[in-house]
Amino acid sequence: EMDGHKLVVTPPLRQMKKARRKSLKTDRYSRSKTMDVRGYDTSLPRKIIKSALVKHFSSCGEVVEVEVMPNLRNPKTPKFAYVSIYGEGAKEKALQLSGS
Repeated sequence: EMDGHKLVVTPPLRQMKKARRKSLKTDRYSRSKTMDVRGYDTSLPRKIIKSALVKHFSSCGEVVEVEVMPNLRNPKTPKFAYVSIYGEGAKEKALQLSGS
């Protein structure tokens, strides 16, 4: 209470939405399946590779994260990527894309 008034404190709506999205993403990430992906054109910029991998694996479920790993000998050239996918049967669907 403050001067006889009961205060109601809540986070701003925008921050609540942001926190909810972050919570959902964290939950999905913790339940996602992560795949090691190799064999793509490593001469492309990392941003292009990431976008292409999201598009390629989106049919398997929700692509939660794509991490393009650098080649330690030549950091500008990616070596491989990790793709985390959330959804029923995501791992099996992604494995079926091997060689595509």
